[in-house]
Amino acid sequence: MTASALMQWTSGHLFVVVSGTLLGASAAGIIKASQNIVGITNIIIQGMENFVPGMIAKAYKNEGLNGMLSTIKEVIIKGMFFIGMLLLLLSIFSEYIMLKVYGAEYSSFGNIVYLLALVNFVGFLGTPIGAGLRVLENTKVIFSSFVLATIFSFLFAFVLISNFELIGAVLGLVFVKFILIGFMCLGFRKEINSRKNIQKTYNY
Repeated sequence: MTASALMQWTSGHLFVVVSGTLLGASAAGIIKASQNIVGITNIIIQGMENFVPGMIAKAYKNEGLNGMLSTIKEVIIKGMFFIGMLLLLLSIFSEYIMLKVYGAEYSSFGNIVYLLALVNFVGFLGTPIGAGLRVLENTKVIFSSFVLATIFSFLFAFVLISNFELIGAVLGLVFVKFILIGFMCLGFRKEINSRKNIQKTYNY
């Protein structure tokens, strides 16, 4: 397993592992069940990863930086609307779905589904932003985002779960995703501004 793959795993799974260790297998089971409910959006996102990077790369090649940004914006608007609506529906009916799929003992954990829906909603941004960074050959930002998220996970997984139990584990997953996507967005913005400044310099 490469360092990048290892950090992707730890940043996304460490809170689940620690929750199982500290709170018991049932806690990890609740998180996994809730992740499965909202996980249908992961299938959509994975499908988008098959064509969105190509779209963005083609836009950059044919239309330059502005064309790429327009394509990314379009993907974000359409994707977040569709995925947001789907996650909203899954959240509204989360208790019913949990009851039917996993049984009565899981039906009272709809609040966990709400938080994990937020994780997936924010996480979608990683597809177009990550594709943009790769097109601009700045994968260092992506790697650094996983480094930060992994460090956060190791520093705070035990603290959050010890103090706030199950909700602490799920909040940890929320924080990790915000760190990942937030750092990627900041890095992408910095890269865009840098390239625009270079273009202005050449125009002069």
